[in-house]
Amino acid sequence: MQDAAGAGDWCSAGMIHNLCKKGRVALETLKVKELETSLQYGQFLGAANCCFFGARGLMYNLTLPEVNNLYKNYLKMKEIKVNKTEKGFEIGNKSFDFLPLL
Repeated sequence: MQDAAGAGDWCSAGMIHNLCKKGRVALETLKVKELETSLQYGQFLGAANCCFFGARGLMYNLTLPEVNNLYKNYLKMKEIKVNKTEKGFEIGNKSFDFLPLL
């Protein structure tokens, strides 16, 4: 974990995005399973953002297709695979250097 800033915001945004993507009618007939799926997506985004510094670290470091790919893998394996490297870490096929602590 690099930084927990923004994790709650990402969770909320992920839930809202997932719940609203089918429009108002879908919200009016919302099922518990759909709410659970939306919460899971939001929690994934919050956890993934903790791998980066800052509240917007996820969106500054990964593209939407990369985030979606990670989420698909997360659904299969129930974990976010982060590998340590000599200079930092890698997620998926992207490497990131650790920032020095000030």
